[in-house]
Amino acid sequence: MTMHIDLHSPYLIAAPDYRESSLGIQVLHRLCHMINERGGRAWMVGCTVNPEWNAPALTEEAYEQVISSGRSWIAVYPEVTTGNPFSAPVTVRYMLNREGVIMQNAIEAGADDLFFWYRPEFADKEPDPNILGIECYDLSLFQDDQPIKDKDFLYLNRIPESALDLSGLPENITILSMRNPLSLRELAMLLKRGRVLYTYESSGTCLLAMLCGCPVVSLSVPGYEHYALNEQSLQDIGGAGFGYSDSPEALDVIREGLPIVRDVVLAKRRLLETQFDHFLFLTQAKAQQHDEVKERNSFSHWISHRTLPTTVTAETRLLHVILCLNAQVSAIEASVASLTRQGVDSRTILLVAPEPGYHSTTMDIRAVTVDSWVSAVRQLAETEDFDWLHCIDAGVEYTAASIGLMRNMLSKAGECQAIYTDEAVRADDGEITPVRKPDFNLDLFLAAPHRYLRRVWFRRESWLATGKFNPEFSKSFEFDALIDYLLQWGTGCIGHITDIITLVPASVFDFPSTLEEAQILQRYLQHRGFSQARAVQQKNLTWRISYPQPEREKVSILLDAGDDPTRLIRCVESLISNTEWQNKEILLAVVENTSAEMIDLIKQMQEVMPLTAIVCGAEQNYASRMNLLAQNVAGDFILLLDLQTLFVLKNWLTTLLSHVIRPEVGSAGPKFITADQRLLSAGMIAGADGWVGHVGQGEPWQTEGELSRYQCEQNYSILSSNCLLVKREAWQRVGGLSVEYDDQHVNDIILPLKLKRAGYLSVWSPFSVVVSDNTQLLETVCVSENSQRQTLLAEMPEVFTDDPAYNRYLSLQRPLFRHGPLTTNGSDNLSLTLAKVLLLKNGEDCEYSKRIADLLQNLSTDNAICLIRDSSDLTVPEILRLVPKIVVLTHAPDKALSARLAAVSRIIPLRIYALADSAGSDNNDRDQVNVVTRWLTWSAKRAAQLSKRKRPVSCLPVLLGCEWVAPSRPTSAERRRVLCIPEALSVKEREFISRVIAATHARVDWIILGAWPAAWLPMVAETVRWQEERMSPEQLHQLRADIAIIFRLNCDHNRFKDDYQAVQLAALGIAILASDVPSLHNNLPFRRLKADPQVWQNEIVNADRYVVSQREISTFIYDRESIPEVIRGLFM
Repeated sequence: MTMHIDLHSPYLIAAPDYRESSLGIQVLHRLCHMINERGGRAWMVGCTVNPEWNAPALTEEAYEQVISSGRSWIAVYPEVTTGNPFSAPVTVRYMLNREGVIMQNAIEAGADDLFFWYRPEFADKEPDPNILGIECYDLSLFQDDQPIKDKDFLYLNRIPESALDLSGLPENITILSMRNPLSLRELAMLLKRGRVLYTYESSGTCLLAMLCGCPVVSLSVPGYEHYALNEQSLQDIGGAGFGYSDSPEALDVIREGLPIVRDVVLAKRRLLETQFDHFLFLTQAKAQQHDEVKERNSFSHWISHRTLPTTVTAETRLLHVILCLNAQVSAIEASVASLTRQGVDSRTILLVAPEPGYHSTTMDIRAVTVDSWVSAVRQLAETEDFDWLHCIDAGVEYTAASIGLMRNMLSKAGECQAIYTDEAVRADDGEITPVRKPDFNLDLFLAAPHRYLRRVWFRRESWLATGKFNPEFSKSFEFDALIDYLLQWGTGCIGHITDIITLVPASVFDFPSTLEEAQILQRYLQHRGFSQARAVQQKNLTWRISYPQPEREKVSILLDAGDDPTRLIRCVESLISNTEWQNKEILLAVVENTSAEMIDLIKQMQEVMPLTAIVCGAEQNYASRMNLLAQNVAGDFILLLDLQTLFVLKNWLTTLLSHVIRPEVGSAGPKFITADQRLLSAGMIAGADGWVGHVGQGEPWQTEGELSRYQCEQNYSILSSNCLLVKREAWQRVGGLSVEYDDQHVNDIILPLKLKRAGYLSVWSPFSVVVSDNTQLLETVCVSENSQRQTLLAEMPEVFTDDPAYNRYLSLQRPLFRHGPLTTNGSDNLSLTLAKVLLLKNGEDCEYSKRIADLLQNLSTDNAICLIRDSSDLTVPEILRLVPKIVVLTHAPDKALSARLAAVSRIIPLRIYALADSAGSDNNDRDQVNVVTRWLTWSAKRAAQLSKRKRPVSCLPVLLGCEWVAPSRPTSAERRRVLCIPEALSVKEREFISRVIAATHARVDWIILGAWPAAWLPMVAETVRWQEERMSPEQLHQLRADIAIIFRLNCDHNRFKDDYQAVQLAALGIAILASDVPSLHNNLPFRRLKADPQVWQNEIVNADRYVVSQREISTFIYDRESIPEVIRGLFM
């Protein structure tokens, strides 16, 4: 009877092309067939399949369904596969042979991989191995129904024939080999005639021979013994079917036992159902576990379970208005419940136009009609019943702990009269995604008011002063009110809180009121004096505001001539022929030592176009040359232009001009695309990609982007000077380009930054499109590579870490507008009173990196520090954004990381600790060493060595988490179980332990954890692979060890080791036998032995089992009440 198992997660199975000549390949394809027949979903990957089985090949369509399903999927790899080539969330190793036997490869299994073995012998000494003995033999075909036995066979596959001496084998022997594959029917016909099959290697063909009544004789050849059939193989088939001699008597004995083999096969078939159920159960459970971890780390889980500071320090009074017109009762109740869960008083809730029959089931809430609600709010405002007003549609919910947070935040609102927050949107299928908004962005918010200017918090006094809400606008009343705020107080009166406060149904979030928004926008434009401007709604529901075109303004175009005549003429010809704006002049900077060819070209160009060439000194940098040109312009506007720019839309300049004539705008820039119509830059984000990130780079040029931002005019802090139109008055006010900078990447953005500091807006327009092949726009730039970039970053760190055009919770690495790790790492809980510690993993995981992570996690759990974990590829702006007080490196830093940390240290005070025990950079030059404030080690010897080298160092105490404390396990009456972890042993140490194991294995059971020498296998009881985290207390408990040995020779190999592992094992109640060497000396009463094999053998077999007491181990266990002073000094 089969178990009922929900097969939610699909399987992708790696295998070669199906062929009848390989049992192992058939097994993999049969597994796929069995899963599908059970009702699961499984595919074969990259191979031809058996059309008679339900084992389909994976198609692109099926793969897309697997990837997009949202569920974890399972890859099944045979032992010939190395690593995880499918990058599967869940990995299964189906060991159809021993590791490395067939392909001589290491499988490089992950710590979390599931293992299943085809036969017990392939599992070596693994305790309780998972067996999955799939076979697909046709017993009606492979049976002993041929009385004539007249052929001898030699099975030969993996062993080269040149390594064999075949002289002792029968003459005219038939070689069966994969090099000459037979169909199953052909193979059966041959084997039924077999007198004997000789084999140097284990194979399914041997079993088929036995089923056909052909005895098998196992042979071996030096160097290939691991391929041969052995006693474990014999046991696996019932102790019959093959032998080691081909004497007549021996063959008769084998023949007599052949029927047993068939009985064993039938018994295994009955057992397979149980094994297959176990396979499905474990793999689906592992996938479910992976999904649960993913869910716990998801945004949806975070927003539902986040904890914010619960102490409400402000007396801010809030009024919550819930608009219920045509709303379902369930939607109203969801909104109300999200308030009541946070202790909101019912008297602060006002329902607008609920269904006549609606009554709150939990509290008495006031309800008003749609015609009277604004008057009702005004009355409450005039009697000062609230401080801030917030309106939501029914169905919108307040996120966990958000009301207390808003009370505190609104009490510190300063001059802000209205505040909007970040939000989350719930799709119809329940998926929740965050909406991270920029700081107030005039052009963007006018383009999409329904996405940014709803659910705004209004200060009571200013709300009354501006005339309240206009009841004529049922959906856009907030936008209408905010227009009044802008006209009266300017953009500075509208603030932004980057916490997610409201959870909005998708149907509510993206539902504009077109007529209302059009009226409000037209009113705004008229008040601004743009009576001729028009607001036109786009297909993406955003607005394009066409400001009136200028009439007579002149544009002065500044070009650096360079030294490439072809590039110059290409740019200028494109400029002249594809620009509709006629009132323009071109000023060309020509370096005094320019070639004669270039001079001749410029003279020819001056004859046919308005071009002025100005000779510049050879010593002048780009900024100086452009400033010199700007001193000679006649235009009202200055266009900085790179020669690698081409023009395709004639209105590109007119579009930019229509923005720069606005009084608040200092510069405007176009959308850059490539010649093959891919986006090159749809605006720029300061701090992204290590310096500046180009929005949308690489995507199709008409892509909408996040909330259609790629197709909305908006304000950016920086725009590229490759094509930048600047108001002449603004240029002069900020002094043009800064001549102290000559780095091209600084010069590209410095002018918009200066304009921003002077109070001007920079407008980016998707409706002005130019082509560029400037590779500079594609370069990944690092701040730490250039001192000028570091200087600019130090001048304006707030722009590079928290660009107002972006959001601090969005990733600064590509792809942009992706929600970064701060979205889900609980950063809202970070207390200003605690040291913020950034743990950077800058090398491979090792025991030392796990130690420091465990220590810091214990401190964080006890609210002694604020811990942030990340990888070492963080850029300088990313580290600055986190504002750490301490950075802890798991390894010594390499040159690049050292440079980044040094750049950060120049801007904020920073302590940098690095683990000295982990392997680190080979090139520890002076700069790399000096960036580290202090080295950390658990080795007293290493601490002394570093001190001699004048490097600051702290020796860390061994502090284990409480999960390591366990009572000792009573010694069983069975054989003593001795644990050995050999991975860190040297060759000589392994030789020593080998002698000890050889002398004692008859009297004790040896358990080997981790990688093991093959020579030990016959002598040990169990071999156990690492599971998940190394040295986890859970896995060590499962080993049921009585004694653990820690052997070290007193040599340089062990000079800097410590006693951490010994303390871990002792804490779990395991008796310790340790070498008497300095690195294992502590105050715990271990048995410490000299390096004498006889002494170790006697202790292992005969000595009393002495376990360290709870009192003795307690000084090595983390306790928040007694944190060692060295830890306090470093981190607290």
